[in-house]
Amino acid sequence: SAALNALYMEQDDIYSAYAAHFGLSGTAFWILYAICESDEVKTQNALADGFHMPRQSINSAAAALAKQGYVALEQLPGARSGKALRLTDVGKAFCDRMIYPFFAIEERALGADAERYVELTRRMIASLGDGVTDAIK
Repeated sequence: SAALNALYMEQDDIYSAYAAHFGLSGTAFWILYAICESDEVKTQNALADGFHMPRQSINSAAAALAKQGYVALEQLPGARSGKALRLTDVGKAFCDRMIYPFFAIEERALGADAERYVELTRRMIASLGDGVTDAIK
């Protein structure tokens, strides 16, 4: 619906404004967000797949983060493409100031409804995907 799309766009604007305040593109913000969210090694390719974004967008943002000194790009043994991203000490300090506080903002915004919101969104996206698949067969 138009109302739901408007809400998603407004949410995206909020995330983008937060990222821009700290001098980041939206893609760079999401890369740092993902790195800080778990202890798993994140590769450029895995991030592109997980975010449903072009690899070039992830690679460009990762290169910018490396240039800013926030991440180091490391070739994984046996991997031919898609480097792993590791936070540098500067990146860890930046995430302490920028990403972790954002996690708290999200938690406060979702409150006790977080699980319900995730489940409803998951169901809506699955249904939307099924509808589009049926429509384009």
